[in-house]
Amino acid sequence: MGTSSLYKGPKSAALLPSDFTDDNEELSTIGGLESEEETPDTDSTVGQEQNEDEGQSNSNENQTSTATSGFQSAKRNFTSSFGGSTTKVKTAIRSYVKALGGHRQATQQAKTARKVTGGIYYLLSGSSETVKKKFEEAGIPVDGRPIKDVLSDICLYLAPAPNSIEDALVTDSLMDTMSELAETLDATEDFFEVINKEFQQQFLSAFVKAYIFNKIIRDCSYGVLKKCDSAKEIRDGEKQIKDIVDAIVDYVLPKCMVEGTTPKEISKAVEGMYDACYQEAERIK
Repeated sequence: MGTSSLYKGPKSAALLPSDFTDDNEELSTIGGLESEEETPDTDSTVGQEQNEDEGQSNSNENQTSTATSGFQSAKRNFTSSFGGSTTKVKTAIRSYVKALGGHRQATQQAKTARKVTGGIYYLLSGSSETVKKKFEEAGIPVDGRPIKDVLSDICLYLAPAPNSIEDALVTDSLMDTMSELAETLDATEDFFEVINKEFQQQFLSAFVKAYIFNKIIRDCSYGVLKKCDSAKEIRDGEKQIKDIVDAIVDYVLPKCMVEGTTPKEISKAVEGMYDACYQEAERIK
């Protein structure tokens, strides 16, 4: 849980869309004519623009302050929940999702995780022959190889480029998923005999659980290190969080796994999956 004390929570969502450009369009004069009556009062206009800019700045600062305050409150809830009741842990999870901006914002912030989840969904969808072809196209050899080695290659194939803290979190969650799956599979089995709808759901479920849990721990665990007196107390507190996250994903995911989902529909299906998980977390009692 190497969470820095300088981390104050995720950056708040941008107030403007990512493709917004602040290019001022030049105002053309009608018919090429100008008159004194149509010429704006420069001093008055500048003053008005300054007031508008100051108002927008104050609004942004207020929203940022509110978001930071909410996130600090969520972190305090998690710190106090360690060693406490299940109700306290649920309250901490609920306040955390609200601090992220609610279930919709939490889902949007999981962009890289959603992309990897979609990759898992796509790679393991279809008949055995279809899946074999996808593995060949991905450059992942399977025949005659231990399942653990195949899983390691899948991890390398799906892992995002390490360009951010979020990318690292997704990769760590992917590695946790592979380790968990490797423990449940018979190493002597042929990999393609394992591939079925149940395995696909198990794979997706394990990754979504790992990502949501790891993100909570990364965002909110710093104060816990100060509060807890032993490693056991930390592990017990983490297990409480993980049990609740696991229960949410186990409840939501089967409902989102629709038979016959096409490759074009996967992205939307995955987004709905994350949104439903965070929505359950936001209203958990």
